[in-house]
Amino acid sequence: MSVDALPLLRAVRRHWWMSAFGAVVSASAALFWASQQEALYVSQATVQIIEGRSNLTSGITGAERRSSNSELVMGSQTQILRSRAVLGAVVDSQPLGTTVVLRDIPEEFLSAVSVRPSGRKFGESLRFHENGWQSAEDTTKTHPYGVPATVGGVSLTIGREAATLVAGSVNVLPREQAIERLRSQLQVAVREKTSLIDVHLTAGSPSMAKGALSKLVSAYVAADAESAKQQATKRRIFIEDQLRQTNAQLVVAERAQGSYRGSQQAYSSQERFASKRTELDQLQLKLQELLGEQRLTSNVSARLDGGDASAKSTALRMLPSMPLAVTPAFSALYADFIGREQSRAQLAKGFTTSSPEMQRADTLVAEAQRRLIAAVHAHVEVLDARVATLTQQVTTVQAELQSNPSAQVDETLLSQSADALRLQATTLRTEYQRARISEAAEVGQVEVLDWPSNPVILPVPTTRVVLFSAALGLLLGAVGAATREALDRTLRTRSSIERMLGIPLLGTIPRIAQETNGTLLALLRKSAKPDSVSRQRVALAAATNVRSVSAEAFRQLRTNVSFSAGPGRGKILMVTSPGEAEGKTSVSINLAVSFAQQRLRVMLVDCDLVRPRVASVLGRENTPGLQQIVLDSAYWRAEIRDTDVTGLSLLSAGDSSSKVLDAAGSLRFRALLDDLSQEYDVIVLDSAPVLAVADSIAMSVAADGVVMVARAGVTRFEEADEAMRHLEAVDANVLGAVLNDIDGRLPAYGVKLYYAYGDASGAGKNRE
Repeated sequence: MSVDALPLLRAVRRHWWMSAFGAVVSASAALFWASQQEALYVSQATVQIIEGRSNLTSGITGAERRSSNSELVMGSQTQILRSRAVLGAVVDSQPLGTTVVLRDIPEEFLSAVSVRPSGRKFGESLRFHENGWQSAEDTTKTHPYGVPATVGGVSLTIGREAATLVAGSVNVLPREQAIERLRSQLQVAVREKTSLIDVHLTAGSPSMAKGALSKLVSAYVAADAESAKQQATKRRIFIEDQLRQTNAQLVVAERAQGSYRGSQQAYSSQERFASKRTELDQLQLKLQELLGEQRLTSNVSARLDGGDASAKSTALRMLPSMPLAVTPAFSALYADFIGREQSRAQLAKGFTTSSPEMQRADTLVAEAQRRLIAAVHAHVEVLDARVATLTQQVTTVQAELQSNPSAQVDETLLSQSADALRLQATTLRTEYQRARISEAAEVGQVEVLDWPSNPVILPVPTTRVVLFSAALGLLLGAVGAATREALDRTLRTRSSIERMLGIPLLGTIPRIAQETNGTLLALLRKSAKPDSVSRQRVALAAATNVRSVSAEAFRQLRTNVSFSAGPGRGKILMVTSPGEAEGKTSVSINLAVSFAQQRLRVMLVDCDLVRPRVASVLGRENTPGLQQIVLDSAYWRAEIRDTDVTGLSLLSAGDSSSKVLDAAGSLRFRALLDDLSQEYDVIVLDSAPVLAVADSIAMSVAADGVVMVARAGVTRFEEADEAMRHLEAVDANVLGAVLNDIDGRLPAYGVKLYYAYGDASGAGKNRE
C-alpha cells in the first residue's frame, strides 16, 4: 500500500506554526525537567564467573559441561544478581538509603539509624532550628541535636550540622518496595565474549552508591558460595545412593555367574548353536529366492488373466525367460503354442479370417494358449506351497535358536554384566570421594575483580533530552497539522469541489497582485476614497493589466463559462456565493470585463439589493438603479451608466432604504432582463449570497447559468452544499464553481496557477 507524502508535507507547511509551537513547548518542558533533576551518583564493580570449586575438586562440579553453555550460565548469573534474595540481603544490611529515603537532608548528618519493621510506607517532614529539630506531626516536641530520637518508624540521631538546614523529610519504605527501588537503580551487563559482569548502582548520594554496591557484591558472592555448597551436598547424596544400588546389583550378578559356571560341564551347545545358525541362513536365502520367483510368476499370471491384449501378449513373450521355462512339460506346451501360432500365420496369407481354415487355426491357438496359462497358474500354486513350507521351516529353526541359546552366549552376557557393574562401582567410589571434597570447600564460581569504585556524578543529558523533546514536539505538531488538515471541511482544490459538490470547477482565481501598471486604476484612484482603492484594484484586475496572472485566470473562466452554458444559453449569467466575503463581486466585475474584451456588449447588473458594492467599486453612483426601475417603473435606459471599460455598461442596485421590495421575484424584473437581452450580448448578475438573502434563489431561475464562487480554504463544504440544495430546489442551471484565492493559499495546497508573460518593462509579472 503506497502513501502519498506530498499532501502531508503541504499540510505541515501550511500549519508550520503548530510544529514550531510543539517543538518550543516540548523543549521548554524538557529543559525545566532537566533543571529539576537531582544529582545522581554511580559506582561500578566487576565480577568474574570462574570454576574455582571445580579447580579444587578436579572437575567434579561439572565445569566441563557448563563451559559448553557459557551464555546460559552468564544469563543465569545476571538474574541471580537481580534476584529478590540478594537484593533483600542488601536492604536488610543497610536500611539507610534503601528502606529510608531522605529529602533535603544530607546522609552524613544522620547516624545510628535503625528502622522499625513496618509493612506500610511512612513519611515524616522535619524542621530544623538552632537548638534542635521537630517533626511536622508533633511540633510541640523539640529533639536536641546529637541525641537519639524516634520519629515514625525510624530511630535516628541528627548531628548539630543539620542546624544549617531549614526543612527536610524522612520516608520509610516497606521492605518489598525498597527491594524494587534498589532493583531499579541496578544495572547488570555481561561483557561480550567474556565471563565478566559489570555491575552499576545509581543512588542520590555517593555513600549510598558505593556502600549499597559493596553490600550487593558481598551478598552475591556469599549467595553463590552457599548455592555451590548446596549443589555439592545434593550431588554427594545422589552419588552415595547410586553407589549403594550398584553394589547390591554387583553381588547379584557375581552369584549368578558362579552358579552358571557350576552347572555347565560341556560346551556342545556351542556347536549346536553354530549348526542351527548355518541352517537358518541357508533356509532364509532359499526363501528369498522363492519369494522373488513367486512375485514374478504372479505378475505374469495376472497379465495373462487380464483383459488387456497388449499386456497379455507381453506376458506370453516373457514366459521363455522365466525359471518355469526349464521344465520339460512347460517347454513342450510353449513349443506347441508357438507352432500353432506359426501355422495360423501361414494360413493367414491365403485365407480370410472368416474362412473355416482360419477359424479352425484360431481355435487351436486359443486351446494351446489356455493350456499354457493353466500351466502358469499351476506353477504359481506350487510356488505358494513351497514358500509356505520354507517359511514354516525358518520359524521352527528360529524358535529352536531362541529356546536353546549357546552356553557361550549366556556365560558372556553374565560376565559382561558383572564387569560393567564392577567398573560402575569403582567410578562411583571415586566420584563419591570428590563430592565429599567439593562439599567441604567454601568457594563458589564468583570472584570479585574490581570492588565498587568511588562514585562519580551522572551528568543530566540536557542537550539530548531537549533535542529529543524538540524533535518529538515537531512530530506531534506535524501529526496535529495532518489531523487538522484531515478534519478540514473547507473547499480547497478541484478534487474537493468536484467530489463534494458534484459540479465542475470552472476556474481558479489567484491572489490579485499588489501593484499594476494599468492606467484605468490610476484614473479611478483620483476620484476614489483611500479605503476603496484596494477594492478597485481587485475588481478591475482583468482590465488594468491584460498580461497578468489574474487577467489570464478570468479569461480562462470566461471561456469555461461560455462552453459550459452551451450555444445560445450563456446570455444571462448569475454570479453568487454561499456566504459573504468570498469574492463574488470581484469575480462578477472581472468576468464582465473579460467578456467586454471580446468586443461584446456586456451589461453588469448589481443584484445585491442588501449590500450593493459594484457601483462604489467602479466609482459610479449607486442611485438611481435596479430598485427604482422595478419599484417606480422608471425607464431603464436612463439608469444605465457607462464604465471606463469599452463595451461594459453598469446597472447599479439603487437605493432600497425607503421601501423593501422583492425585486427578484417580480414580473418587472423578468421583463427588465428580457429588455436587456435584446440590447446586450452578455448580462452578468452580481447577486447576493445564497444563504444570506432569498433573492439569489429567485434570480437563479431567470438566469441561463449560475456560477458559484467559493473562497479557497474558507468556504466550508456544509455551506456550499446547502447553497447547492437551495439552487437545485428551484432547478437552477448551475454551470460550476470558481475557486477564489483571496488569501493566496492555493500554492500551499499544491494548486498550479496560470502562467503570465510580462512586457518589456516587466509589467504583469506573476507575483504569486
